[in-house]
Amino acid sequence: DVTSLLYLRLSAREVLFHVAFRAGSSGAAPAEFIGEMPGNIPALFDAVLADVDQLVGREKALRFLGSVFASEGGMFLEQLCELTGGMEGGGVDDAVNEVGERLKCVVKGRAIDGCPDATAVGFIHMQARDAVQRHFDLLESSADLRQVHSQLAEYLGGKYRETCGSIGQR
Repeated sequence: DVTSLLYLRLSAREVLFHVAFRAGSSGAAPAEFIGEMPGNIPALFDAVLADVDQLVGREKALRFLGSVFASEGGMFLEQLCELTGGMEGGGVDDAVNEVGERLKCVVKGRAIDGCPDATAVGFIHMQARDAVQRHFDLLESSADLRQVHSQLAEYLGGKYRETCGSIGQR
């Protein structure tokens, strides 16, 4: 696992994150931090997701990442931010803060052809998707997955009604 490109990328992001946001407060030197890092990809993702929970709260983290999971990467960043009430500056492409850096370890934005302002959000790798599913227990029969689907349906239904209402007013 430690020689895979995904592990190397994720662990490099972890070191950079530690140096930028945590080294001064925790006192752990980068070499010490590296020595304590998990030795496999799932454990690294688990650590990132635990950090996201701590930074924004489990409910907001579940709503954001669960929506990416349930929509299979079919939602725009703007929609995800509306749905969650924002992530306290936690954008996917341009954030330079703790939440944004944590999210960029799990999800990425991709431009939509012909729509320069639209950014669809998906997982960086299927192992990130699997980690979100495991972390939030998003199995087919789970109450959390039903809750995420219900919230998505309510949000998208509201958007549909808004659109139909504005068309009818023309």
